Amino acid sequence: MFKCIERDSCNKTKIETTCMTSTSCYTANKKTVKKSKAIFCKSSGCFDEQLVQLYCKNSFNEIINYNESTITCCNHGDYCNGLPDSMDPSHYVFYTLVTSILIGIVYLIYKKRKFKVKFKKRPQPDELSIVIEKSFYKQIIFIENIGVGRFGKVFKGLYYDQLVAVKVFTSNDYDSYKRELDIYKLHSLSRDSILKCIGWDTALVDFSTEYWLVLDYCKLGSLYDYLQNHQLTTDQLLSIMLSAISGLNHLHDTQEFTVSKPGISHRDIKSKNLLMKTDRTVCIADFGLSLTKNEIDSKENIKIQVGTRRYWSPELLDDSLNRLSFKSFCLSDIYSYSLVFWESLNRSVLNPNASNYLLPYYEYTGNDPSINDMIEVVINKKLRPRLLDEDEKKRPIEVDPICQSICSLIRECWDQNPTKRWNSLKIKEKLELLSLNFNIKT
Repeated sequence: MFKCIERDSCNKTKIETTCMTSTSCYTANKKTVKKSKAIFCKSSGCFDEQLVQLYCKNSFNEIINYNESTITCCNHGDYCNGLPDSMDPSHYVFYTLVTSILIGIVYLIYKKRKFKVKFKKRPQPDELSIVIEKSFYKQIIFIENIGVGRFGKVFKGLYYDQLVAVKVFTSNDYDSYKRELDIYKLHSLSRDSILKCIGWDTALVDFSTEYWLVLDYCKLGSLYDYLQNHQLTTDQLLSIMLSAISGLNHLHDTQEFTVSKPGISHRDIKSKNLLMKTDRTVCIADFGLSLTKNEIDSKENIKIQVGTRRYWSPELLDDSLNRLSFKSFCLSDIYSYSLVFWESLNRSVLNPNASNYLLPYYEYTGNDPSINDMIEVVINKKLRPRLLDEDEKKRPIEVDPICQSICSLIRECWDQNPTKRWNSLKIKEKLELLSLNFNIKT
């Protein structure tokens, strides 16, 4: 066995380490793509027998070309692929300086405690400051693939003793990864009704760069998954929809305190992007299409027809949404929320015929509607999914008072005219009052 230096200049956060091998060390100059530009960076480490056969081809101390990258293998002793920083004499001065600084800091802390000097605590950002870039790459064990999204795959993983969800983006989807990460890094975003981001990392897998978001794992899956096999009680229905609108209200709200948060429009609210928690509430996930108020105020020609067309508001379908108004984007989110509310109501005990789950507008469009299909139904015919307080001919029928109240609320949220829709705060207050009036625990 001999030692090899293991480091990667592509991943600035990866700590230099030493690995052990009985076969070969390697040094590679790799081509990678970042922000649509090709760059070359250097990595080194250990190869096992299988990788020696694949990459070294039994040639040592020679440069081998492989997929626009070059690899040099060596096996003539410890650190044949480079000295660690700790053994490099040029680093001794640096370490001496760092040690001196640390001794000085320890001394100041000692003096502060000895004389009981009291400093006023500076206000700290909320929990989201915990979201940090870590070296997750070698610390997470992937268990299984649990989903494939528009911009990447999602894996269930084990990070030490904690189950996590790892959203993996390729270099082609870097922009979507960056968009979602930028949203998660906003101060004051953290709430129970927003999926928690634990951290992020960049990984080199088979000479390809991957971008990871490490997220809380929700074992019950999405609301869409949950509704397939579960009928909701009235308590669960209101608890789910109240937590969803609380999350949406927090996103839409602009906070300007010690630590500010811009308003955010999600732009892809649907049952697949609401994840079920064990207390039967939901949290909002997938911010790959989200925009902040600042971006909407400053950008021109924003592409608005994004997301899932089944959940598009009328103003998205006919491309009439006011691109310069943040409020317009939020009211479009509210329309999408109303369809999720309809899905959930339809699978609750308030619906005597709730035997099967149905997608919104399924009765008019089937499984995979085109934009033209949705325009015909939503705009030309001004149709909406049938609510429980009306018959097949849309005539009013008598229902339970709470069901009647919920149906009325949904109508307010999917109005054809966006300016007549309720905003997220009003919906939240209405649901809280509804729960109180009918003595429902949420």
